[in-house]
Amino acid sequence: MLTADCCDRQAYHIRMPISIITVNWNGAEVLPDYLRSLAGQTRPPHEALVVDNGSADASMALLDAAGVNVIRLPENRGFAAPNNLAADRATGDAVLLLNNDTQFDAGLVESLEAALEEHPDFDLFACSMRDWDNPELLENTGIGYRRTLSGYQLGRGDRADRWATALEVFGPSGGAALIRRRVIEDIGLFDEAFFAYNEDVDFALRARLAGYRCLYLPGATVRHREGATAKRLGARKMWLIQRNAEWAMRRNIPVRLQRRYALFHWAYIAQQTARNGPAALWARMDAIRHPRPCGGEPRVTDAEFLRWLS
Repeated sequence: MLTADCCDRQAYHIRMPISIITVNWNGAEVLPDYLRSLAGQTRPPHEALVVDNGSADASMALLDAAGVNVIRLPENRGFAAPNNLAADRATGDAVLLLNNDTQFDAGLVESLEAALEEHPDFDLFACSMRDWDNPELLENTGIGYRRTLSGYQLGRGDRADRWATALEVFGPSGGAALIRRRVIEDIGLFDEAFFAYNEDVDFALRARLAGYRCLYLPGATVRHREGATAKRLGARKMWLIQRNAEWAMRRNIPVRLQRRYALFHWAYIAQQTARNGPAALWARMDAIRHPRPCGGEPRVTDAEFLRWLS
């Protein structure tokens, strides 16, 4: 005979509760839209965790007034480490990473919980990230990966109606990513040495090579003020992007495939150097001189992995 407690646990499991994780750093200017979206959900998340990177503005007053569970850090620890910290504390069946400079539909959590139930073969889900000023245009539909061995924002600049159907993509953008807990328990979340930028590309590579699949959900719309936080990093942003892109490639792509696409990759680096100046090359060289540990042996065949490279 089932007890009431047992029934509650079963219902809890069926609902696939979601823990929302957001990192904030001096985001008082953008937090009100995020907090209104969070409070207006038709189905509240299991929990909402905000990790504050030692903000010196009015962020804490806004977060305290909203009653959000805040993890306070004494200084700016970037994007990777705070997300890892919150993911370790989260108790939902899945975590939803959301940037603090976003606004999202009232039905976002409800639709994502439904996706977790309806698509058991997928462990990662990419949202439809929209341009803040032109929400009919896409910022991305997740992450793609090229044969130049570099990641990019899939669907960037396209009209959203061109991506109106759910489909499998390489990986989710860290700005709006739904990840089942079992994936994090298996391969971890972010490499904290990345600090910020391309940590989601590294994660997508590790997940794809481990055999996990990602589904793009066109109905899970999230508007994003791109660069609202990044602008305060100045020139360091470009350095981090270039170094971390090289780290993600070198620690994950099997050496045999690195050799196979070496000319494409170095042509891409030359293009990045021409576009962003010699610092882009020095950042890449720094990644080579100070490599990150290997992401592990692939669980998929080369052919299966290459099928997803554009």
